Amino acid sequence: MGPITTRLAGSLRKEAGMSGESHEETDERPILSAEVPTSVKVALDEDGSPTELQRILLKADLGPDGQFGEQWLLLDDRDLRVVERHNGTAHVRYKYPLDRIQSARIERCVGNGLLEVTVDEQPRVLLHYTNELTDRFGRIAHYLTERATLGKDAELPDPYAGGNVCQVCGRPLLDTSAKVCPRCVQRGKTLKRLMQLARPYWGSMAAIVGLLIVGTLLDLTPPYLTRILIDDVLSVGGRPDWLLYVVLGLLAVRLVRVASRVLINWMTVNVSARFTAGIRDQLFSHLKVLPIDFFDKNQIGRLMTRINQDTNELQGPVAQMTTFALNILLVVGIGIVLFMMAPSLGLYVLIPTPFVMAATYYYYRYMRPHFKRMWLARWRLNAMLNTYLSGVRVVKAFAQDEMEERRYQNRNHRLLDTRLQVDLAWSRFFPLVSFAFSVGGLIIWYTGGRAVIDEQITLGTLMAFVSYLGMFYAPLSNLTHISQSLNRFATISQRLFELMDEEPQAQPIRPVRKARIGGRIEFDNVTFGYDPYYPVIRDFSYTIEPGEMVGVVGHSGAGKTTLVNLICRFYDVQRGSIRIDGVDIRDLAMQEIRQQVGIVLQKPFLFRGTLAENIAYAKPDATREAIVTAAKAANAHDFITMLPEGYDTIVGEGGAGLSGGELQRVSIARAILHNPAILILDEATSSVDTETERQIQQALDTLVQGRTTIAIAHRLSTLYNADRIMVLNHGRLAEQGAPKELMDNRGLFYSLVKMQSEFATLEGVPTV
Repeated sequence: MGPITTRLAGSLRKEAGMSGESHEETDERPILSAEVPTSVKVALDEDGSPTELQRILLKADLGPDGQFGEQWLLLDDRDLRVVERHNGTAHVRYKYPLDRIQSARIERCVGNGLLEVTVDEQPRVLLHYTNELTDRFGRIAHYLTERATLGKDAELPDPYAGGNVCQVCGRPLLDTSAKVCPRCVQRGKTLKRLMQLARPYWGSMAAIVGLLIVGTLLDLTPPYLTRILIDDVLSVGGRPDWLLYVVLGLLAVRLVRVASRVLINWMTVNVSARFTAGIRDQLFSHLKVLPIDFFDKNQIGRLMTRINQDTNELQGPVAQMTTFALNILLVVGIGIVLFMMAPSLGLYVLIPTPFVMAATYYYYRYMRPHFKRMWLARWRLNAMLNTYLSGVRVVKAFAQDEMEERRYQNRNHRLLDTRLQVDLAWSRFFPLVSFAFSVGGLIIWYTGGRAVIDEQITLGTLMAFVSYLGMFYAPLSNLTHISQSLNRFATISQRLFELMDEEPQAQPIRPVRKARIGGRIEFDNVTFGYDPYYPVIRDFSYTIEPGEMVGVVGHSGAGKTTLVNLICRFYDVQRGSIRIDGVDIRDLAMQEIRQQVGIVLQKPFLFRGTLAENIAYAKPDATREAIVTAAKAANAHDFITMLPEGYDTIVGEGGAGLSGGELQRVSIARAILHNPAILILDEATSSVDTETERQIQQALDTLVQGRTTIAIAHRLSTLYNADRIMVLNHGRLAEQGAPKELMDNRGLFYSLVKMQSEFATLEGVPTV
């Protein structure tokens, strides 16, 4: 059985949602056992000609008529089959040998998608599915196309890759950022790992435990002194001269106990706060080495919740651990004392305990899904708020404030509902626990009272016993919280460890270091896709010489920006290599690449701070003179000096308060000060007016001198000073050459220029 088949079995079983018959799984038919309905298996069996190995069986959720239904796509070593299932019966709708399939593609429609294959030059639609399954069937389409070229050497895809299922049990995950469902969290291993993280605080924790033991002994002393007070001091024939000493003893015990509690609380808060702050530091340190595609897949609000809010939530349980430890010590210590004082009464004390423990166990099993829904509702609310704040200009531009308010209110009410379910359930459970313990107290009063009347024990013993009883039931009641806290503690910790365990961007073991690179860039059969099954760049080869300016043009989606993302190593190629000065960029230190490759983005981003700080972002120690020189070279000095605070003017996050052209010129000044050997211009003049474009172009002319430059542009007239132009089409190099040469060839570049000139003429703009 192949590794993918083995891993998919659990997911297929969950997706099918049916138990089916129990069959022994064999290597010949590993998927077709209990994972799919019996009728589908029968239809495949009746189709005949069994093959060596069934590979992938994927369910579509729409029928042939486009209505909600059920179809199954089967791939084996030789054939592709589509099985239609309706009203409990199934039959093979299509069957094509894989060797006759020449290509495959998916098409996104309104509300659904379809999978189409080309067989013997004829396109054939196999099945429809809802948009939720687009990625799965897209991977199948990519595999079929690759197989038409590579044959059986094509890599078999995992259609469930990146799917939101638990990595342990295969159940769907409501929290799409998680990897393990709450049922499968290994609490013991998680807590052990937390203890390893807490190693620097083990000494303080040991001191806290020692103080807790001392505190427990102090807590056991007052009832004992009370017994002496009643039996030996206040009784007839007692020692009244002991009264002062016993009362002073009680006062001393309470003073020492207060001091120990203050010290314990101070140490506990200090340790828990420092521990969680240390985890936040580790999370952020790890976050900065993660690849860009991690941030592409995770909402900002979700990450903020994990790093800030989840760590804060962790501090509470950490602080409560000392309380739980104290309660355990009290229960054990007082239990021993109770049985030593009056063994018969000690047995009555335990009567409510089994019932309370059993009720606690079943209560928290019942409440676990409610806790999970509450945590999910919380991060979804945070994610929605972050999205709104990030896109507030778009919201207001399209007058959708009311809609966003309704969305927020819906999520807020969802959080309210889940929170109320948890809190109201606890409000019902806790009084029952208190009632059970109060009944235990009444039992002791009755049996103990009978024992005093029968002179089996003294009144002082009973009063001390009742005092100890209150001290016994109170921590025992508090221990009913431990299941909730441990469950919450382990789940939050698991979420944090999942983030810590994300693979950082690969770094070379022995990185090549260059004081100053020459700027020669070679693309050697580069293939890359943000999803490996959807290549954006395909078999791309090209060489850019040092100091050369190369323009990159093509239709939207041709792969222009992806190409420069690969040069910056925001992503790593899946096949082929990119070399700078003959060295694979994967062998260069990441810091080396960042220092020697500069980029001017289409949408520049400024941080909240002064303009001088933003220009000097790449070189925080730059002098004011160097900052001003860079601003002058970028044609930004004049507008900056006209601002009330000049270079000390504070701009909002993202550059709020500046125009698009001003933002771009500040971004260019930042790149000039950075002084990279390789410069990338990503649509640097696409969203500004003609006058601003001229000023930016003058700044760029200064910036590109003496360095290798790659310029992406939709305004093709800005590339006439380029040494060469590469034209991309669907991720491939369609043509390349000098601008005049490409115009004379009347190829794709000529068509793009002509189309742009026609639009400019229609708009009354003179063409260049």
